[in-house]
Amino acid sequence: MIKSIFVLFFLVSSLFSATTNISKNPKVLIIGAGPSGLTAAMELNSNGIDFEIFEATNHTLGRIKAMRDFADFPIELGQEFIHGNDHIFYRLARQYEKQGLIKMVPDNLETIIWVPSLKKMMTFTELRNSEFKSDLDYLTQFEDSLWDYDGPEMSIREYKELYFKDNQFKEALSIFTSTEKAASDDEIGILGVQEDEESWGHTVGTDDDEYSDYFLTKGAMEDFLKIHFEPILSKVRKNTPIVAVDYTNSTIIIETLNGDKFEGDYVIITVPLGVLKNKMIFFNPPLPQKKLDAIEQIGFSGTLKINIKFKKPLWPLNVSSIVSNGVGKIVLFWLTNAGGKSQNDHVLTAFFAGEETYAYENDYDATKKLVLEQLAKMFNISFDEINEIVIGFFIQNWNKENYTRGAYSFIRKGYAYKNLRRNFAKNVEKKLFFAGEAASDYYSSCVQGGMETATEAVNLIIKQIQQDNIY
Repeated sequence: MIKSIFVLFFLVSSLFSATTNISKNPKVLIIGAGPSGLTAAMELNSNGIDFEIFEATNHTLGRIKAMRDFADFPIELGQEFIHGNDHIFYRLARQYEKQGLIKMVPDNLETIIWVPSLKKMMTFTELRNSEFKSDLDYLTQFEDSLWDYDGPEMSIREYKELYFKDNQFKEALSIFTSTEKAASDDEIGILGVQEDEESWGHTVGTDDDEYSDYFLTKGAMEDFLKIHFEPILSKVRKNTPIVAVDYTNSTIIIETLNGDKFEGDYVIITVPLGVLKNKMIFFNPPLPQKKLDAIEQIGFSGTLKINIKFKKPLWPLNVSSIVSNGVGKIVLFWLTNAGGKSQNDHVLTAFFAGEETYAYENDYDATKKLVLEQLAKMFNISFDEINEIVIGFFIQNWNKENYTRGAYSFIRKGYAYKNLRRNFAKNVEKKLFFAGEAASDYYSSCVQGGMETATEAVNLIIKQIQQDNIY
């Protein structure tokens, strides 16, 4: 009898050891300390799970960064608007706004646009009271029309020529499509825009106002995010690029650029898509083919975010956006000091996106000339006149940031409805978990996408830990 009990105990113990692949105190390794990686760290920390977090640069928060010596208010070099109000990032901003740290307002100011037939800029309000009202209405209804589109795939450029050929505001359609996705009219397809718009349709919640875009008039995004993530920031290993991930065995080994190795039971990979596209991390064994296809096929934009400081404004003070509508290469500008951020410093942001940016990324003078010549034409003044009132010019080149290699993701022409984002987000062997804006079905291209996919990854890991420790 005693012998039988001993044998049974031995068999059960052997079975438990054979099916448990992690220690009773599992460890999670997080690669990347942007909002996604830091969110994962916060979630793990609150659940009492051990973790280490590695950041390739000396800066946390990734593409959230503010410049504070250009004007008398902070300039957002990364994400500048909070899109939607039914998600974690918006709720977090509101929380810190109540504490007085920041001030957030809806983007409901005026837009001005180049009117080709008149060769001058006009506000949307002026156009609605003019003979061009029907043309403008067609433009502003464009986003709604996407829901009903059931035609073949084509580029945004082809779509504009086919359906908007005679509309003088057709070039402005790019602000709703390719420019919003930080791509060119040739890179992005109409079905990809439709797919993104369908996923974004739920993001406006039941807040006190009806607007879906917000910007800060006090403080910067990094101000409240650093406070929010403060409990785990001391655990970030900065200047520690990860170059290899070996998940051959139950214990995963990651290696730094300096050759240091760290072991863990799970890895959450939150690096920008550009890092993976450029094969800056070696995986052993190689990632599954569907994952590799998703990394290759999801677009990752080239973007120059250009800030221009003027002695005096060329635009009405109640304006927030300036649409070039075919004048030059840059489709969209916005007033960086809009909404009362500053009465003294007049700053304009030029958003230059797509493949064409690569021709300018290494030439400061050519970029400055491109921007100022375009603005001079739009406001009917000479190049010398506009150059005279420019007192500051700064280019944030996300293409050249070594551990970013672009701005944010988009669905390229020809790849809509192929589950690319889901394939990118899918875990590998329940060991490697992927998070970030590119992995988000609902909030791609934005901070909230990175934060919510990180939470999802941690929830999956917790579930896996529970399973591994039960059987």
